[in-house]
Amino acid sequence: MYRHNIDGCRSVPKIGYVYTMFAYVFIMVMPILSACAFQNPISNQELASTNSNLHEQIATIIATTVHEGQGVTREGQRFYTFVPPSPDALETVKRNADDAIPILNEFIWGKDPNAGHVAMRLLGALGGEKILAQLTPVIDKHPSPGMRSLALRWVSTAPWERALPILKRAAAKDSSRSVRDTAKELIARHAQQE
Repeated sequence: MYRHNIDGCRSVPKIGYVYTMFAYVFIMVMPILSACAFQNPISNQELASTNSNLHEQIATIIATTVHEGQGVTREGQRFYTFVPPSPDALETVKRNADDAIPILNEFIWGKDPNAGHVAMRLLGALGGEKILAQLTPVIDKHPSPGMRSLALRWVSTAPWERALPILKRAAAKDSSRSVRDTAKELIARHAQQE
């Protein structure tokens, strides 16, 4: 059944070798093919887990970014300076844009203004029309004039024909003079660029 080669080692006959290789390939490839062929679509539980994981990722990104901007002076005075999110953080949000938008919105409307500013920066990085639906209520109803002004700045990066009516409304009707001035400044800056 076995042949001995020149070195005295046993070798499998040629036909047996072909069958052996076929068996190895079959054993190695079949589990992979069956896993791919019979894979179930994502269940609701897995989808919820994925969204939960994304929520945790975004919460970590925001907390880390806020932490990087915090400090204490020699006199013991706490301070916060804005630190932009890392490129990796921006990429994570862009890659998961549709799922990330409602999560970022939670932080924008949350109690921590620093986290809200970071969330606004992440949302603004998405740009385009995606941000208008989220930022228009912020401009109209957010209690913080600073957040309303920041939202106006990001809205001005959206397609101008959609952004202009929002900016004009804020310039005419916002309760805060600083927000009205920001809207007017953004409108004037765009007019100069044309």
